[in-house]
Amino acid sequence: MYTAELSSNLANFLSPAIVLFLLACAWYGFLTKAPPNNIKDKLEKFDIGYFYCDTPATPTPVVVKKKPRQKPVVRAKPVPKPRPKPKPVAKPKPKPKPELPVDKAIYEECISCLVTLGEKKTVAKKTVHDFFTKNRDVKTVEEFIEKVFQK
Repeated sequence: MYTAELSSNLANFLSPAIVLFLLACAWYGFLTKAPPNNIKDKLEKFDIGYFYCDTPATPTPVVVKKKPRQKPVVRAKPVPKPRPKPKPVAKPKPKPKPELPVDKAIYEECISCLVTLGEKKTVAKKTVHDFFTKNRDVKTVEEFIEKVFQK
């Protein structure tokens, strides 16, 4: 839509047209000998319906009556009810950490083995934990892999 050639042509056409219009307006004013605008006369006289007002408007003073000060109303503050004492909350007992059913090294090795086989880490942890809670006799990673995939 926008091209440099189009905008250049428009500028070349419009700028002389505007200059010619201004020159024509000035030439017309010179030929007709139009009187200059006296803005001062127009500001002093303005139309109000069919009448002209020759006197400038004068502002009327505004009288502000002061009201006598009233005494502030003192209201009694409501007495707050005493709050009941909170009941002592028993501290929650810490959950015992689940003990690993086998050696930690084998446990971690089984998790990493399942992760390398394509399981997600959280699923692998759950699978290993569930397997070792049921089968405590497994001692190597190879036995674990055989029995896990026998299902």
